[in-house]
Amino acid sequence: MKSKFFFIILFILCIIKPTFADNIAISFQKVPNQPYFESQDVMIDAEEYSTVVLRLKANERGTGRLFWAISYDPQFNQPKSIWFSIRAGEHNYYLNVPSQNPNWVGWVKKLLVVPDFDPNHLEVISAQSMPGNLWSNIASGWQEFWGPKGRLIIGSTINTMQSPTLFDRPIFFYIYWLFALTLLVTAIWIIYKRFNKKQKIDPNELFKEIGKYAIILVVVFWLLLEFSSMITYGGWVKADWKYVGKNTEQKLTLANIGDLYPFIQFCEKNIPPMANFDMRFSPALTYSDMKTKYYLFPRQVASNSEYLIVYEGKINDLDSKNYSLWKTFRKDAYIMRKKQAN
Repeated sequence: MKSKFFFIILFILCIIKPTFADNIAISFQKVPNQPYFESQDVMIDAEEYSTVVLRLKANERGTGRLFWAISYDPQFNQPKSIWFSIRAGEHNYYLNVPSQNPNWVGWVKKLLVVPDFDPNHLEVISAQSMPGNLWSNIASGWQEFWGPKGRLIIGSTINTMQSPTLFDRPIFFYIYWLFALTLLVTAIWIIYKRFNKKQKIDPNELFKEIGKYAIILVVVFWLLLEFSSMITYGGWVKADWKYVGKNTEQKLTLANIGDLYPFIQFCEKNIPPMANFDMRFSPALTYSDMKTKYYLFPRQVASNSEYLIVYEGKINDLDSKNYSLWKTFRKDAYIMRKKQAN
């Protein structure tokens, strides 16, 4: 009997335990003077290898993004990325990518890991791509639920809180189904219990008893969601504590990646307030271009402008032809100015 029990447990563990036999090893390197980590060239079948496992060591808590380039679209951009939370310390991160982003398709050729904080405080120890299994899906779903998507304030209206998500669905989707199935099982159990005792089944009494359980379930789910929100609020307080005692300039520097805000101040001093400008930012710098538009107002963004801002981005041949280097903040961060016609 004990041997049978042992083999049953072993069989279950073999089902849920991740298998690493066919995993594809991925190595990430910090790109000099860039705020991200880039993988080597890979050839990952997105349909077969649905999960990316990252082992990260971070000196602080924050968020990050995983970008990927595919054979159909070799550029890194926002539509091909997922957002996840990064904890302080050394941890594994299981990312079931297709469940969070439908653009994990075709052949994946390269990946980027981009922290939303100082990349010098992060180390990519190891990484691999693997076929998804029960264990990795559970780990990915748990991580997604406690991740940043749906848990950070967005917009500026009263409707600022998104629902936490799980496998790219609002958590309420699962709660409603669980609530309905629990009530159905409760009703069957009550009917079976009364039928077994040969008691009369009165529909009115049955609805009243089920209603009691429904109220209890609503309260339990509400308390769980409130507890979840309290943990989220605590995370916000911890994350924002670094701003306490800082002046406005220091807060804005901390709120932006790397030296973006000092560079924007550099641009403010050198670009006239009513001038137009164009810009070239790395696509991996999430929202940095939008922030630049906001901070440099009333200056307007327009193509073929007098000034061209370059921050960790690449200029094309046309830019080189029409613009020349004008003011330098540092390498990979500078202002170009349009060449004067002869």
